[in-house]
Amino acid sequence: MMKKKKEEEKEKEEEEEEEERNETEAWTSAFVRPKLVIPGDRSVLPYFP
Repeated sequence: MMKKKKEEEKEKEEEEEEEERNETEAWTSAFVRPKLVIPGDRSVLPYFP
């Protein structure tokens, strides 16, 4: 039981880290490399109405 709980916590942490990375990449790409941002990408929609 304990092993499973630890694995779940680890997965959750990894997902949160990945989300933060994705957000940061979206922000930087939106401002630094606008041409490389995919217009259909939900995370950068505010910059591509």
